[in-house]
Amino acid sequence: MDRRRFHTTFVGGSKTTELLDKILAETDLRIFFTDKQHVMVQRSNYASYKCTSTSFIKPARIFTTMINASEKDRLEESLRQYSGERAKVEQSKRAKQPELQRLLIERQEAEVKWKDVQSKINHKLQSKAKLDAAKLAMDKLAKGDGTLEQFRRKAKQDIRVSLGMSRKYVCQINYEIILLTFQG
Repeated sequence: MDRRRFHTTFVGGSKTTELLDKILAETDLRIFFTDKQHVMVQRSNYASYKCTSTSFIKPARIFTTMINASEKDRLEESLRQYSGERAKVEQSKRAKQPELQRLLIERQEAEVKWKDVQSKINHKLQSKAKLDAAKLAMDKLAKGDGTLEQFRRKAKQDIRVSLGMSRKYVCQINYEIILLTFQG
């Protein structure tokens, strides 16, 4: 940007535009304005040549836009309505927050209880499977059907099928059943 002081920049009108060539030839002005142009003149340091650059200025638009007062009032009123509705929604949300927290806590407690009930059911099913296998073993031993080794194999298969367990766990259950059978 040119570092000239403000008062050295001249502003002209439509007559300045008409006399532009004469002004450039007769004066040493470096910057000036007409009503439609901004003119900058640069002089070469080595020769007396002048370089002129001209740019066109857009017409001023200050205070040219008209404001529709009724439209402005309508928009402000709708903004006030939406603000009021939003405030009501926020207030309702804050009022229901404690109830929501209470319901979430109740849900978590219910889930814990559900898991406890499921684990008890699984434990009872496992115990029932053990008892059924022990009863079956007792009946077979009392009748004398097969050897103890055949009974062990059959018990392992029955328990594995009824519980869907791994082989290691089934063997542990069978061992406990056999101990209970012979000790009881």
